[in-house]
Amino acid sequence: MTFFRSLSFKVSADAIVFAFGFANSVLITRILGPAGRGHYVLLATTINLLALFFGEGLRQSNAYLVGKDRSRAGRLFPNTILWGSTVGVLLLGLFLLGQRWFWFSKLTEVKGLLLVALLIAVATVLFRGFCAIFLGLERMVEYNLTPVFFIFLYFCGNLVALKVLDLGLPGVISSWFLAVVLVSGLAVFLLRKIIRSDLLPGREIDAGVRKGLDTALLRSSLRLGSKGMLISLLLVLLFRVDIYLVNHFLGPGLTGIYSISIVFAEMLQKVPNAAGAVLFSKIGSRKQQLGDQLTATVCRFIFLFTLVLAIALVLSGKWLIPLLFGERFSGAYLPLVCMLPGVIAVASGSIINTNLWGRGYPLLTVIAPAAALSVNIGLNVLLIPAIGLVGAGLATSVAYTLWGVLIFGYFVRNSSLSFSELIWPKISDLLVFKQRIEKRCSLR
Repeated sequence: MTFFRSLSFKVSADAIVFAFGFANSVLITRILGPAGRGHYVLLATTINLLALFFGEGLRQSNAYLVGKDRSRAGRLFPNTILWGSTVGVLLLGLFLLGQRWFWFSKLTEVKGLLLVALLIAVATVLFRGFCAIFLGLERMVEYNLTPVFFIFLYFCGNLVALKVLDLGLPGVISSWFLAVVLVSGLAVFLLRKIIRSDLLPGREIDAGVRKGLDTALLRSSLRLGSKGMLISLLLVLLFRVDIYLVNHFLGPGLTGIYSISIVFAEMLQKVPNAAGAVLFSKIGSRKQQLGDQLTATVCRFIFLFTLVLAIALVLSGKWLIPLLFGERFSGAYLPLVCMLPGVIAVASGSIINTNLWGRGYPLLTVIAPAAALSVNIGLNVLLIPAIGLVGAGLATSVAYTLWGVLIFGYFVRNSSLSFSELIWPKISDLLVFKQRIEKRCSLR
């Protein structure tokens, strides 16, 4: 499957996920209110950080190892289950010990839901590990549609929990847990069916499932995934540490309002994330120069796309936010506007970052998010007490921009491309998209 075909399929699936996810966010926000939304965001951020810390290395290594050798799929399947079980034991111990740790006291309002949150993190680790095997096998239908199934289940569960049963935040977290467990079961069913089918060459794949744990391959997964996990964790902390700092200084009510700014910022990142996922699977099979040219083409498109959306948000956000989420959340507009320059830098920089990951994670991919995270924490600590949510938005924007500048600077120095070639659209780009649209229309 070509890059643009894979991208269009993923973007279509991601559009469905985004639509249900956005409706889900509106539902949760309107019913729980600012404080309830703030508690929910704290739990959701904690779940995602744990799933990333314990599962991102597995996800990336599964996709890479299967992409290099499809026969590894059968051996990675039991390895993934074993790793998920190990993570479950570790997180249970974390829960028991965490009741004495300082960070636990910051989450006193949601303490009763933390155990369920940790179980969600475990199920998420497994689900992402299975999906990575789909990606390595280039089974794009399964890879893209299982998240659609998850968000549909989660949305329907929240409709029942919030509208019918009036369960509040516990109902939301329970719906999340049920949805991720069911979709993980679906992924297991599909994966075993694919592995044991004749669509994959070599019966050694099925033999890998029967043999069980492959310790040598597990060591390779841990070695390959460790650096990717560290980088991803630094990036997510860069993008989410402000949630914890806003809650610390301003409380859950204003955290809930600020989280709406993040919802719109994430909306601008959806297409870059989809493009980056597809680009990562293509770069490894191309020579570096060809990979750089493809990266530049995608980066130019993403820059223009994100810039247009950001301008649209500036013009419409002041009435759009209260229309969707209610007047209580109108205070999210100014922090969002402050955030947008940095969001544009991150959207384009994420494409360049994907290229650098494909080169084997050079040191700069660790230094850049670490430096930006330090700046983000420092500026948030200074600005949030002084100017509130606007300070959080400004600090975030500066940190995001710093990360983008470092990533772009490294890529330009180590490739034949200039900065302008990475952001300014070319006539040739428009011609390529025009040809593809005409081709698709002719096929219909």
